[in-house]
Order: sequence, then C-alpha cells, then structure tokens
Amino acid sequence: MRSFRFVLQEIWPTAGFVLLCGVYYFWGWSRVLGDFGGDNAFYLLIAQYFSPWSAPSDVAVYFFTHSLYPPLYPLVLALFGGGESLLAAHVITVTFLLLAFVTLYLWLRSLDVNRAGAALIMLLFALLPGTYMHALSVLSENLFLFLTLVCIASVSRFEADKRSGWLWLAAISLASAALTRSAGVALLAAFMLYLVVHRPVRS
Repeated sequence: MRSFRFVLQEIWPTAGFVLLCGVYYFWGWSRVLGDFGGDNAFYLLIAQYFSPWSAPSDVAVYFFTHSLYPPLYPLVLALFGGGESLLAAHVITVTFLLLAFVTLYLWLRSLDVNRAGAALIMLLFALLPGTYMHALSVLSENLFLFLTLVCIASVSRFEADKRSGWLWLAAISLASAALTRSAGVALLAAFMLYLVVHRPVRS
C-alpha cells in the first residue's frame, strides 16, 4: 500500500508530464501555417522582420510598419529561429504551452494541493479542446498564459513566505505579458491594485 501511494504521488506526475510533452510535441510538430489571413501570418512576418539570422523581406517590413501587435512574442520567435522556420515557430509556441502547464502545477502545489491532485488538474487542463487546439497555431496566447500563470504563482508564493523577490518576479512577468498581448494591461492594473491594498515593502 505504501509503495502504491509512493508511485501515485511521487512517480506518475513526473512520468505523466514527460509523456504529455511527447504527445504535445508530436501534435504540434508541423510545417503548415494555421491560416494565411489571420494572426499566424502576421506573427511570422513580424518575426522575420525582427530576425537576427536573415534580412527581412519587403513584405515583412510592410507588415511590421503597420502592425498593432505587442512585440514580445514575434521577437521571441525571431531570436529562436521562428522567423526562418515554420517548424521552429510551432515548437517554440508548444514549448510555452508546456511551460504554462508546469507553472500551473507549481501554483497548485503552493496552494498545498498534493502532487497527484495538482498533476491531475494540470492533465485535465491539458486535455481541454481549447487548450490542445492552441498547440496547432503560431499565436501569442501560449506565451501570455505562461507569463500570467508565473505572476499568479509568484503572488501566491509571496503570500506564503513574504519574500519580496516573488513580487519582483510577478512584476516582470506582468510587464512581459503586457508586451505580449494588450490584455496584459488589465493584469498590470489588477497587480497595482493588489500592491495598494496589501502595501508590501517597496510596493
């Protein structure tokens, strides 16, 4: 009974996540663009503009000049080769979704959810159609989700141990989220209100 409990609580969450990573990379491993008239194409063209690995095309320059998108996601794509390779862009995007899963798990653990329970919740979230369908497109939602969860988990850890470093991490992640999607501005406002209400040191 004891060994079964050890396997359930200690081993299967790690093994399950490794398997989940494999499934998601297989699912998102693609050289096909989700669409040519929507955000997928815009992000790729802006990534081509930012790319340090090649000169931008005239089309990329045009789309960057007229873009209203925040710059962080295409900039990250560009730095890791997503401006040159559609496959790399897909892999980068899936990786941020997987990092969001890890952060969700760590947040739940900080709330005293046991390992098995946190892993189960993470798995249920990963199996939602709205979640795994985002692994097929080159979109900023996965990076935004990861940064938002980093902020929430950091605030949770701060409330547990009162170490101000967690709030610095929350602030950096929220600033990055605002540079990823314009909705991040609302998160920044909520975080500032949190600081006003709780008044931590150096708020």
